[in-house]
Amino acid sequence: MYVVKKDDEVRSDAMQKGDLDWFSGYVLGIENFPAPAHATWKSLDGATHTADIDMASIFRRQVILHNVPIEDIAENVKPHSPAIVLIINDRELSVYMKPFIRLKKPAIPGNPRSDFNNDIVLAYRKVF
Repeated sequence: MYVVKKDDEVRSDAMQKGDLDWFSGYVLGIENFPAPAHATWKSLDGATHTADIDMASIFRRQVILHNVPIEDIAENVKPHSPAIVLIINDRELSVYMKPFIRLKKPAIPGNPRSDFNNDIVLAYRKVF
């Protein structure tokens, strides 16, 4: 299952620092990726762009992308729930992965509820 947002007249505000921290995509049940995602949009200068984004190719290794040192990951708990987000910003198309990784120790000392990492990781970028 995947979600498509389409409206030719909608113009998003420019992304701000920290906006990517709020993205999620927890839709379950995809064994692998469907046909390439097709995107069409207008950049800020009014030029029309089109792209086919082959998620199966981008994630062909079928591994969860993260920047957590292996020695910091909790034992016997696999990283899970990787959100995958495609973002178009003017002439730049980016695909990110945001996994949930359980840590051995809290990321914030003294806060037992900070025993995870869900940083967003760039998987693919193309500028048009």
